[in-house]
Amino acid sequence: MEYQIEEEAHRLVEAFSRSKGPHQKALSCMEMGIAYAKEEVDKHRENRDVHEPQDFIDFYLLQMEKSKDDPNSTFNEENLLQCILDLFVAGTETTSSTLQWAVLLMVAYPDIQDKVYKEIEEVLGSSHSICYEDRKKLPYTNAVIHEAQRAKYILPVGIPRRCSKDFNMLGYHIPKV
Repeated sequence: MEYQIEEEAHRLVEAFSRSKGPHQKALSCMEMGIAYAKEEVDKHRENRDVHEPQDFIDFYLLQMEKSKDDPNSTFNEENLLQCILDLFVAGTETTSSTLQWAVLLMVAYPDIQDKVYKEIEEVLGSSHSICYEDRKKLPYTNAVIHEAQRAKYILPVGIPRRCSKDFNMLGYHIPKV
């Protein structure tokens, strides 16, 4: 019975992917994303230093090697490629929302905007483009970005939060959960 259900589901997926319609564009974009992820994984395999992993892909490849003899492991290339695609898609929306909120907050708080600008100018100058490694040299700017992400939900539905200790705020008792 279970085999018949899987076989039927497989036939439906095949029929769906062959039929014409707007979903074809989505499938094509997904295939392009997976192909790009595959190229990145191949580059990482060629250039990585096992003793100094640099990013998610390096760490995942290491975990794949560690768990290659485990038949129950889900660390495989197919999952890695899907994770990269998921992170890319989710990361694009998150980055866009963070930037929109940061710009809006900078307009509302010009004194903070001025401090961020001065820190960037003093540390990097006007001819340097900012990269991820610069975050350590820009503690105020880094803190402002993180505060924008903390204060303003960047998802359609906020992430549930809870208190780690009892405290009072504006006359309200908020218990530890």
